[in-house]
Amino acid sequence: MSRNLITDCGLAPAVVTRPSSWLNTIDSFHSLVHAEGAAQVINQSLYAAPPSMVVHLGNELRISSPHIDSFKASVLGIESNFAKISATSIMAESALSSFRWHDLGNQIDIRQPARAILSDSFLAVSESYRDVFQSIQATPQSIIDLDPFIVKRTPVEYYTGAEFCRAISARDAAVVEKEFITNEILIENKFGLENRLPKIDPALVDLWRGANQALISANPDKVRHFSTSIRELITHVVHRLSPDKKLREWTSDPDHFQKGRPTREARLLYISRKINIGGFQKFVEKDVSATIEFLNLFHEGTHAVKLSLTEKQLLALKARTESTLNFLIDIGLEDA
Repeated sequence: MSRNLITDCGLAPAVVTRPSSWLNTIDSFHSLVHAEGAAQVINQSLYAAPPSMVVHLGNELRISSPHIDSFKASVLGIESNFAKISATSIMAESALSSFRWHDLGNQIDIRQPARAILSDSFLAVSESYRDVFQSIQATPQSIIDLDPFIVKRTPVEYYTGAEFCRAISARDAAVVEKEFITNEILIENKFGLENRLPKIDPALVDLWRGANQALISANPDKVRHFSTSIRELITHVVHRLSPDKKLREWTSDPDHFQKGRPTREARLLYISRKINIGGFQKFVEKDVSATIEFLNLFHEGTHAVKLSLTEKQLLALKARTESTLNFLIDIGLEDA
């Protein structure tokens, strides 16, 4: 794989380009701004909207003010989201540019063919990630219709994958900003899973906590135990979010079934079916597949990989896998 696809394909510039050609097509009377962007809109204005002028509408709010009309609020909200996407994309590009791609996995002694499998799987993630945000660039107004969690977590999901690639490939380098971001993601993952897993099945919380306990134990086989538990947890979450009955009602395509059972690809397509952005479903499928490939290295306990990881490598693995779990639940659970 050529690293140029990731570092030179213009991910960050593609998502930060200021949308201009479509501005006049927005109906100012129906402009909405996501709650995350609203604070920035109000705080940056010299004439902040009075509280009575801000009307909450679920995950969104409508701003009605003589000083901040809804059209400007919509544009600023979109640009705020684009800035967040771009910042996280740049972090991912920075992580991937910190090592040579043929050195992928050097720090944990990954051997062939495992190295090739990981390389190909993350290449597929990178290609689909690029496609998603090129699609958003083509129709930036579509970002208004997305749940803000999806807007935020998609780049985070890509970043945690890139950071894990870096952690297992390059020597640790202390970067305060990066560690702050990683710690923030770990905290968000923790509270996110504590709140979301019980909505699927309270028993899954114990499985997740057991995996974490294994990771901080003195057991020399703790990495394999963690990987086994997290892989099982991902499987449970995917199956709970794509019940066989509902999936069969959704599709009868024979390619979605193998030996009468839904394939993992079909389940992920079902989970992401409501996100109407070009390439998003492919990104979800490739992303989850790459996460499972990472876990397979340690789950199998073969000689393809060194099972003793540094603290930072363990944190990168934890951030990667828990981010994927939160990502899946945010996409697939309506009241997540």
